[in-house]
Amino acid sequence: MNRILTLLTSLSCALAAIFTSAARAQNYESYQLYMGGFPQQETNWSNDVQGVTHDDNNWFITNTHDIWKVPVERDLRSISPGVSGVIRKSISDYPQLAGYDHFGDPDVYRYQGVDYLIVPIENGDATCASGLPGAIALLRTDNQLSYIDHIVLPGQCNDAGWIAVNRTTGNLFSSRQHVGLPPGGMEPGLREYVFDWNWLHTTGQATVAFLRFIPLNYDFSCMQGGEFAPGDKLLYLISGFYTDSNALADREGIHILDTTSWARVGHSTRGTGGHFDYYYNPGFFTGAEEPEGLTIWNLDDGRAPGIRGQLHALVSDNDLEAGDVDFKHYTQIIRADRNSANSCQSGTPACPFHTIGSALNLAWEGAEIRTRGGIYLETATITKRVRLTAENGIVRIGG
Repeated sequence: MNRILTLLTSLSCALAAIFTSAARAQNYESYQLYMGGFPQQETNWSNDVQGVTHDDNNWFITNTHDIWKVPVERDLRSISPGVSGVIRKSISDYPQLAGYDHFGDPDVYRYQGVDYLIVPIENGDATCASGLPGAIALLRTDNQLSYIDHIVLPGQCNDAGWIAVNRTTGNLFSSRQHVGLPPGGMEPGLREYVFDWNWLHTTGQATVAFLRFIPLNYDFSCMQGGEFAPGDKLLYLISGFYTDSNALADREGIHILDTTSWARVGHSTRGTGGHFDYYYNPGFFTGAEEPEGLTIWNLDDGRAPGIRGQLHALVSDNDLEAGDVDFKHYTQIIRADRNSANSCQSGTPACPFHTIGSALNLAWEGAEIRTRGGIYLETATITKRVRLTAENGIVRIGG
């Protein structure tokens, strides 16, 4: 069991300030340490994968035309419909959605004990002047993925690539496909909608109203997914497209927004050696890739085979061959263990830092330093909002 780190010697920061930072960070967790990809191969669900979300016990994965429900204990490398609770539904199974041909990155919201699956839908060939407008479909999370209702997102033209629900307010967040600054951007920000969850819960009918526009001061080539972190203090977005140049791709990837100021407080790197690595290789040929959706789910309990961490982000194969997937996983926990025999030091479970100071040097706002019990003959200076925890005994710093 983790315990708040016991500091028995004086540090550079006052003890009270350290515990204040630890308490605040519990509502500001930031998942930036890359833990690897799993699976990284072709699977039954990987071709044209679009997005991912979850309830307490299941993944919900969207392809362009399909939705999968997969129990979390199933190995994602090998699943088939009808086996051990795996369900697959096609967009054609919902006659109410006739004319729509594309699912986006979904989200799940629990209202009065009932989980609702919210799936963005659009017509890939539509334009603002013709065709169906961007919308969301509301489904039950039961084994039939039953249809409840669908409704247009006002003002989004033909675009509806992602949806995220703020758990505190129940409001919906989405955007046009290209969010950016003029002249290139369709719109320079996000859209927030009020959704009447009680009306849906009691009548089975959806109603939504545009609330406000949230301007952003940076450019996204193609919005692919989004989700709020627990506590709704951070919004994670993912962007990029297969036609991006390498230079543009370096500016895309995973973005972390502070929902108080809407400033970007974190941004992934693309294979440049940083701890927050989200690599994709744009293009049309073998090995070409495209960013897709993401979700936040703490899977450090070991229920998901091959998967740990809290942030889970998709990269889709976009070449002319069968569709592979790279499912990347991230954590907010930086580990330190002075007795580790491994010479690699990256802060992951397999490669913990040997000193707390090294872990703090890597730390970002909202990180957790989890230190294995023992005596660490060092001093430490804490200058960021981090959470300090100990495991397997008391941690003493300084002797």
